[in-house]
Amino acid sequence: MASLPGLKNVCTPAFVYFVLSFITLLAMIIQNLGNPTSYCIGRYSCNVTDVNMLFLMKFVYVIFWTWLLNIICRQGYESISWILVLLPYLLMLIFILALFIPK
Repeated sequence: MASLPGLKNVCTPAFVYFVLSFITLLAMIIQNLGNPTSYCIGRYSCNVTDVNMLFLMKFVYVIFWTWLLNIICRQGYESISWILVLLPYLLMLIFILALFIPK
């Protein structure tokens, strides 16, 4: 499916998760360039001892979840894998839409 050697045999939900997470991780890395002791997301920031270690741990987290989603798919539970991938986005959409409901 993918052109990267390690992602050739990954199921679609795991691949979608990996791509979305990798794009998000790249955006966060770009936003945090130049300041090794301050981690910021959007307009929020906090002091950390090492931003590089933080991003290394985030990358390990993405690899772990990609692996886990792929295992779930290979066991025949692709729909469960899709639910795990899409659930955070669906919940965020519901929360955002709830803000627009008039009281």
